[in-house]
Amino acid sequence: MIDHSPAYRCKIADSQSCAWLKLGSKKKQVQVVEQSRDTFTVRVSRALAQKVRVGAEFRFFYQDMLWSVLCKHKWIGQNDLVDVELEPIKELIAPKLQKSSWFNRSTPLASTTPLDGTLAAVFLGTIVLSVLIMPAWGGQWGTSKLICDGVTSVWKALASLVTGQSPY
Repeated sequence: MIDHSPAYRCKIADSQSCAWLKLGSKKKQVQVVEQSRDTFTVRVSRALAQKVRVGAEFRFFYQDMLWSVLCKHKWIGQNDLVDVELEPIKELIAPKLQKSSWFNRSTPLASTTPLDGTLAAVFLGTIVLSVLIMPAWGGQWGTSKLICDGVTSVWKALASLVTGQSPY
């Protein structure tokens, strides 16, 4: 049998503590004091605490999330304020996921699948084939001599770079 351990409670900073509790048709601002995986502890005024009944269900809006919550406990807190423990029943609004553009995406450093060189081989073969076929196409266009001279000069320049000898 697995023993259930109590959840760890985290204190909430004042800058992150603003929330709303909906009572009937009115929204009342509350301050979140602590949060755990199971509960929210909010601090409210005495007048508002009298309207919140233990065992009642409310809507709770905190950090862009809307929750259906159940009031579990109430006790007097600091400065004549009342702390109310709210247990989330269900999440009513899914969180907004930010979509990044293609420019902001990071590239993976390693891949689990090996790279396939088929696309590179097809691309290289297409270039070689087009260089060999272009003079024939150029004969129909009247540019065969220009294409052949261009390919020959590129070939001679590459040969001179590899051998280190002057082509002329």
